[in-house]
Amino acid sequence: MGAAAVATLLLLIAGVWHDAVGEKTRYKLPETFKRCRRNDPDLNTCLYEAIRDAITQMKEGIPELGLMPLDPLVISNIKVEEGVGRPVTMSLNLKNATLHGLGNIDLSAVRADLDNRKLEFEASVPETHIDADYTMNGRFLVLPMNGEGKCSLNLTQYNTTVKLHAEPLTKDDEVYWDVTEFDVHVESLQLFQVRFENLFNGNKTLGDNTNRVLNENWKEFFEELRPTLHDTFGGLFKKLCNVIFHKVPERDIFLED
Repeated sequence: MGAAAVATLLLLIAGVWHDAVGEKTRYKLPETFKRCRRNDPDLNTCLYEAIRDAITQMKEGIPELGLMPLDPLVISNIKVEEGVGRPVTMSLNLKNATLHGLGNIDLSAVRADLDNRKLEFEASVPETHIDADYTMNGRFLVLPMNGEGKCSLNLTQYNTTVKLHAEPLTKDDEVYWDVTEFDVHVESLQLFQVRFENLFNGNKTLGDNTNRVLNENWKEFFEELRPTLHDTFGGLFKKLCNVIFHKVPERDIFLED
């Protein structure tokens, strides 16, 4: 979901190989990855091309390097707390969530301010499908909702922006990036459809009616989920990026002249 543009950054930086040098381990980007020079007058275009190429290389991950696949992407937990003054008042917990479709990212723009360690991305995704185990209790509009079981959520044709900010981290006389902010935002969404199984202890009539109401009023329902999805994906990819940024020096990601 909002995670679409976030994943493009990971594709650029997440592929690392290592060779032992004495007691130290040196990490570098693979030779097959396009790299950009920080003083390139057309840096944004270079990064745009590098990330698009990385998507092709990294869509299925590289198991021998311990790199997670982009598609599908697994997230252990997504939790929505009760809303206040909104049409939805409920608790919704998604566990063992699997996301499909992020490998079809269409990157549209990249903007970099490397002096201040800031990156911004824009991208669109044709479709993302989420399967998960859920527990839910509360109400939507005037409709009570409760259940536990399997669910699916489908987002169609959405645009996202990602804003990343890092601070310098110095180790062993090398400067690394420490990502302190990772903001993900869904700018527009064409359609959001859901299916919750086993609502109301398996009452098919109530369950079907509830799913129908949710899908007929999908814009309101998505607005309730939006803040949690933004925070979840921002936090997830901030952590994953720092695993790499803390290993690969800044000068080996963005080349000096």
